[in-house]
Amino acid sequence: MQGYYQFGRTDLTAAQIGGIRLDRIYLALDAVTDPASGKIVCHVTLVSGQYPDCVPLNLFGRGQASRAAIDWVTGFDPGVRVTTTPYLPGLPPGQYSYVGGENKRRLIELKQHVAEVVASGEVARGLGAGPLSMAVGAQYRSESGVQNVQASQGNPSVDPNVFPVSADNAALGIRGVPAGAANNYVEFQFSKVPFIRGAYEVKEAFVELQAPLLVDRPLARRLGLNAAARWAEYGGSGAIWSYKAGLDDAVTNELRLRGTYSRDVRAANLGERFDRSGGTTNLIDRGMPGNPAYPITIVQGGNPEVKPERADTYTVGAVYRPTWLQDLDLSVDWFGGGERFGSRLFATWLRENSTTSAAGVKTDRAGETGDAALPKWKLTANLNYARGAFSAVVQGRYIDSGLLSATNNRNGVWDIADNTVGSATYVDTRVAFDFPVSPGTAQVYLNVTNVFDRAPPVAASYSACFAAPSQVNTSLFDQIGRRYTLGVKLTL
Repeated sequence: MQGYYQFGRTDLTAAQIGGIRLDRIYLALDAVTDPASGKIVCHVTLVSGQYPDCVPLNLFGRGQASRAAIDWVTGFDPGVRVTTTPYLPGLPPGQYSYVGGENKRRLIELKQHVAEVVASGEVARGLGAGPLSMAVGAQYRSESGVQNVQASQGNPSVDPNVFPVSADNAALGIRGVPAGAANNYVEFQFSKVPFIRGAYEVKEAFVELQAPLLVDRPLARRLGLNAAARWAEYGGSGAIWSYKAGLDDAVTNELRLRGTYSRDVRAANLGERFDRSGGTTNLIDRGMPGNPAYPITIVQGGNPEVKPERADTYTVGAVYRPTWLQDLDLSVDWFGGGERFGSRLFATWLRENSTTSAAGVKTDRAGETGDAALPKWKLTANLNYARGAFSAVVQGRYIDSGLLSATNNRNGVWDIADNTVGSATYVDTRVAFDFPVSPGTAQVYLNVTNVFDRAPPVAASYSACFAAPSQVNTSLFDQIGRRYTLGVKLTL
């Protein structure tokens, strides 16, 4: 029997440096000439005297914007003392105090406690093919997370009902403010970061069984059963079972077959339980003439009582290792040194990766290499050579061609003329030399990635979130090109 306990804590501070102040940028851009002085001033200051510190911003031409104007529309005024009541619906109100800096920041603290005990060993002689092995155990885990936001101006409480960007107001001289900015609760572009408080615990018990069934029989040189079950109770979500059963059959010395069925579960993490975001939308009143629309604030986010996800997984596989084509491992004595050659090939074929919507529409994204990273075929081949202290490796990586999007050009609707993404082949190398150093060894190595500087295939897309296009699937293809890494590794 063995067990362990561990405690982990993660502290993270992230800053949005040089963020654009949405509550100021539109005021600074609306610059006019003061008829009394002839100077360029902000229209809002001229009309109403509001925002007397507003600095006009000139964007026409490189270097035309003054340093003072850039400083006024980016970042916070440092040294502002803040005491705010964070927006945390469903929790008792509390206060958070700090002195703000120039940037919007979030401070995260995560804690985890884990304790587990496991007993394993042979429990029976089995059925004649070998002993029966079993493992049983239990685990307790607790996780907690706190996220504080330091936004000293604009909307310090991160309340989605607070709108820090002033809407157009002729009486005040405010104009040119987009409705989307005025109906948003953030003062910085792309900065919807909420306050978070949350914690949950997990209790688990599990058992696993390894049972040899047959040995040295026709078509079953080694046939074994593996079965496992796990009970878990998630705080706020309730209890759930997961289990699996599988057979592994060494049919011959060259061929091995295996199959597994499993009921898999995944519980929500801290973010999925307690994270929150918000925004605006329009509510259409279809009971009134003309179907008028009213802007409303929406709050959406995690659910502390969300149920775990469940999935049934079937896996069937085969491994073929021909005895007539083994990996080449050659040793030749020459001037006291030895040479070794080796090769390996890995191939992956994706048959299906599909989802079915609530409306019953099935979408198979296998082979989608534009919006997703799901090529049908992926190949990796290695050749390695070593002689004495010198070693070298050449690796080839192949990514199959695919579709830009599996949802394009469906049901007779022609969305795009060319819905394909080309294939890509990359070659990488590594050379190294080992030499002794007291009291250990050192290795000098050189890695070259994408030796032939292959450009990635075009996979054009557009992000509504970032309002920007992308020409490459960065999660799948190399967008940097040829690059070198020279290093030294010491082993003591």
